[in-house]
Amino acid sequence: MKKAFYLIYFLPIPFFTTWFDLNRVPYTSYFLLFATLILALLLVRLRMSRFFIVNALVLLLSIILVKIFIPEDGPYKIIERNFSPIFYFILYFLGQLFIRFIFHVIAINKSVTKVQ
Repeated sequence: MKKAFYLIYFLPIPFFTTWFDLNRVPYTSYFLLFATLILALLLVRLRMSRFFIVNALVLLLSIILVKIFIPEDGPYKIIERNFSPIFYFILYFLGQLFIRFIFHVIAINKSVTKVQ
């Protein structure tokens, strides 16, 4: 079961979002939001150092997959092809950090004793 979670951690969500966006698939932003929420909930328990490493590897994997699977001579601009996964990764990463921050605040508030 733990190995399955490691595979889920490394899903290249920015690549999938770029692929959906360039192929004009509807509801691309909802996919990004849903994937960010689900993976952030799964990554909440990781230490911050591993969290940054996992996200750096996801960005690297996404850029490599974009270079392999999305042709340069397509009907879209080269700038859109090259910077789209980075833009989606920034949104994905900030969403994960926000969810981690919310869970951290909730955990701190539960551990603080109330003074009456």
